[in-house]
Amino acid sequence: MLLLLASYYFYTRWKVNYAILLVASTIVDYIAGLLMVRFPEGGIERKGLLATSLVTNLGLLFTFKYYNFLNASLQGLCDKFDIIYNVPQLDILLPLGISFYTFQTINYTIDVYRGHIEPEKHLGRFAVYVAFFPQLVAGPIERPRI
Repeated sequence: MLLLLASYYFYTRWKVNYAILLVASTIVDYIAGLLMVRFPEGGIERKGLLATSLVTNLGLLFTFKYYNFLNASLQGLCDKFDIIYNVPQLDILLPLGISFYTFQTINYTIDVYRGHIEPEKHLGRFAVYVAFFPQLVAGPIERPRI
C-alpha cells in the first residue's frame, strides 16, 4: 500500500487532474481482466471487454499525444488545397508517462484475454503494477508475466 500511495503522490505532484486518467485506466483494465475470465475464450463478451479496454486506453493516448499533431497535419494539407478546415488545437499538456502505463495495461488485458495469465484479483497490487513511480516515466514497459 505504501508503494501505491508513493506512486500516486509522485504522479499528483506534477498535475493532479491527470491522475484521474491513470486511475481510470487502471480501473477499466482491472475490471475488464476480472470479468473476462467469466466468459468462454473467443466469446463475444471477452471480445467486448477487450475492445472496451483498447478503445479507452488508445482513445486517451490518441487524444493527449497525437490529436494536435494529426490536426495540424490535416490543417496544412487542407491549406494546400484551399479547403476550409477550422478545427481548434487542444490546449493540453501531455500526461506524465501516458504511453508507458497505456501500453502496460493493454499488455495485461491482452494477456488475460489470451489466457496467458490469470487476472490480478487485488486492486492495490494491480494499481502498483500500473503506477509504480520509478518506471512510470521512463519505462520499461513491464510484461505481466515472465
